[in-house]
Amino acid sequence: MGGAEVSGIVQVAVLGPVEVLSDTGQLVAVGGPKERGVLAWLACSANRPVSMASLVDVVWGDDPPPTAVKTLQGYVSRLRGVLGAGASIERAGVGYKLVIDPAAVDVACFEAGVAQARAAAAAGDHATAAEGFTAALGLWRGDPLAELAGSPDADVRIVNLVALRAAAVQERFAALLAAGGGAELVADLEAAVAADPFAEGLWAALMVALYRAGRQADALDTYQRARTRLVDDLGLEPGDQLRTIEAK
Repeated sequence: MGGAEVSGIVQVAVLGPVEVLSDTGQLVAVGGPKERGVLAWLACSANRPVSMASLVDVVWGDDPPPTAVKTLQGYVSRLRGVLGAGASIERAGVGYKLVIDPAAVDVACFEAGVAQARAAAAAGDHATAAEGFTAALGLWRGDPLAELAGSPDADVRIVNLVALRAAAVQERFAALLAAGGGAELVADLEAAVAADPFAEGLWAALMVALYRAGRQADALDTYQRARTRLVDDLGLEPGDQLRTIEAK
C-alpha cells in the first residue's frame, strides 16, 4: 500500500474517492487532494487532451496561485511515478492527456456499460440489459469527482454523471420487470423511492412489482404516496406513466 512504482496495468477509479489499483489489486498512494484532483480530471477525458487552463481551473478555481502552472507540472511528475508502466501522462499541445486502456477507468466503463445495457433493452434482451445496468451501477463507490466539487467545469460533469446514474437505476428496474421480475423487487424499490422520491419511473416500477406480488391495494396506495410527494414538494401531478398504471 505504499507509493512504490506500479509495474502492471492500473485501475483508476473516480466514481467515489480517487483510487489507483495495481495489477495485483493493491491500493496505491496517489498524493494529496490536488494531485488526486488532477488525476481525476485527466481520467474523465482518458486518451484525450486536457488543457493546462482547464486543469488549473478545476484544481484552484477562480483564484489560482501565481505558481499554479509550475505546481501543476510537479503534480504531473509525481503522478507519473504513481502510474508507472500501467498508464502514462503525456504532454498534449498546451496540456496533458492520460494514456490508458479505457477499460481501466471506472467512469469510462460506467458510461459504456449503460450504453450497452440500453442497446440490449432496445433489442428486447431485458435480462442482459438488467445485468449490464447492475454491473455499471456497481462501479459507484460514493460521490464522483469529490476532490473537484465546487469547480464549475467539474460540477457540470458531476451533475451529468449523477443524472446518468439516476436514469440507469430506473432503467435497471424497468429491465428487471420486463424480464419477469415482481415480488422480489419490492424491498429494493421501496429503498430506491426513499432515496429518489421524485423519480416517477421508480414509483411506477414499485406499483407494478406490488401488483405482481398480489398486493393490489398496496399498489394503489403507492400511487397516492407518489402523488402526495409530487404535489406537496414540486406542485406537479403525476405524469402519464404513473396515471396509466394506476388506471389499469
